[in-house]
Amino acid sequence: MEIFTRAQFEAVLDKLPLGFEYIGCDSGQLEYKASVGSQLQCPACRTKFYVPQYDGRESICPACKHRDTYSDAVVQAGEMQLLFFSSIDPATGKSRASGKDSIRILLISEAGYSKVGRWTTRLPGWEDRLLKKARELWGAALDAPRCKNGHKGLMFKTKSGQNHGRWFWKCIRCQQWLAWL
Repeated sequence: MEIFTRAQFEAVLDKLPLGFEYIGCDSGQLEYKASVGSQLQCPACRTKFYVPQYDGRESICPACKHRDTYSDAVVQAGEMQLLFFSSIDPATGKSRASGKDSIRILLISEAGYSKVGRWTTRLPGWEDRLLKKARELWGAALDAPRCKNGHKGLMFKTKSGQNHGRWFWKCIRCQQWLAWL
């Protein structure tokens, strides 16, 4: 079990191109969130690229250098976020010594939480595992389909039946099933 400080944890989050924000303390641990940002698709070459704070102004495609306002962002800024539960005790500023605590990351949308999360044990190498899992959820957010009303779907896992344990996309606003993963 590795013990790390708040500064060490935040230094790992700084390596993500998302930026992060400290949002407070919950269940005796520090919490952070990172906006997925916007993913744009170039109409000229169809390349998808990430823009942390898309404001509707002209952007340049990194692949073909096409300039456009990209009005149809694949993911709008603030629409999806990653929520990090640090396992850091606010009183000491260090991760807990207990073996029960792990670092958790959840994918959330403006409509609510998905039960999809990733856990990282605090064994040596936790930094790389945390970054890898955060990038997996970030990629899932960028690839999430939309319902007929334009809302982004979240991932869920079936609990019973013939597809028990299978992941799927669902719009939690409309309660509409979207697609299997």
